[in-house]
Amino acid sequence: MTFTRGGSQKTAGESNVPPDRRTRAAIFGEILFDHFPDGSRVLGGAPFNIAWHLCGFAADPLLISAVGVDEPGREILDHMDSWGLHTRLVAQVSGYPTGRVDATIQDGEPSFEIAPDQAWDHIPLPEPDLLDAASLGLLYHGSLAIRSEDSGRTLRSLLEERGLPTFVDINLRPPWWTPETVGWCLDRARWVKASLEELAILSESDVSHLRTKEACVEAARRLRDRHDIPWLVVTRGSEGTKFFPAPARYMEMILVFRNWKIWSRIHKVLMRCKNWLQNIMLKCFMTYMALKRQSSVILMSTVPGRIPLPLIRA
Repeated sequence: MTFTRGGSQKTAGESNVPPDRRTRAAIFGEILFDHFPDGSRVLGGAPFNIAWHLCGFAADPLLISAVGVDEPGREILDHMDSWGLHTRLVAQVSGYPTGRVDATIQDGEPSFEIAPDQAWDHIPLPEPDLLDAASLGLLYHGSLAIRSEDSGRTLRSLLEERGLPTFVDINLRPPWWTPETVGWCLDRARWVKASLEELAILSESDVSHLRTKEACVEAARRLRDRHDIPWLVVTRGSEGTKFFPAPARYMEMILVFRNWKIWSRIHKVLMRCKNWLQNIMLKCFMTYMALKRQSSVILMSTVPGRIPLPLIRA
């Protein structure tokens, strides 16, 4: 199979990327449309958003997902093609509709009702010659993507066969998660992102109690130590974001950010966003930095509805 991107042609499965320069992300999980009460809809799903923004950084991600054999599915593939985001690992599965979420806005924040048994619940295992595994540096996935047996089995196979370091985006949407499945994700993760509310649930704490610095630090330490997580990041809405690296990772953190003034500049930009946009941008930034494994940092434009653009390279 061949595909064209940016005017160049490459045969899937071929790679001349040396093992120590694997800087491409495999993004696994849901693609869907968020439907709003006014009749509008927005293309999304956390994995899709991350892949879309990484593509904007020319990081060339591979999105592993599924859509239905229907008009919304064809529309998604057309959008991906127009943006230069590879579609070869997005399966079209018959018998299941393209993902749909009914969204409402409450107190300025979105609330979601996720439809069951969607196409992304049945993501097939990619053919090895399409995956181009030699170029992959990490696997990003969420906890929502393994709510079904089919997609869960595919993710397990990818992790066992490829042995890639994983970035886990916790997304606790009742009733679509269990402590067992989330625990399985955390046990295998190198990087984990969770909200303060999700940290409270996973650490069996009162979320109001965690708003104090000491309690938040202690809950994060317990969760990190329980699952041996090298990097834990907790988003706290308007209160900012906290990084909790394992003790052995503090030097790595210094090398990544070089100095805290750089992170401060990035954080100020993120804090100007609505919480949902801040969430997307932070995950994209972390995935990008984990992928690059270098000390340069990108400060991103976060104008709502616009693709982030690199503004400052430090």
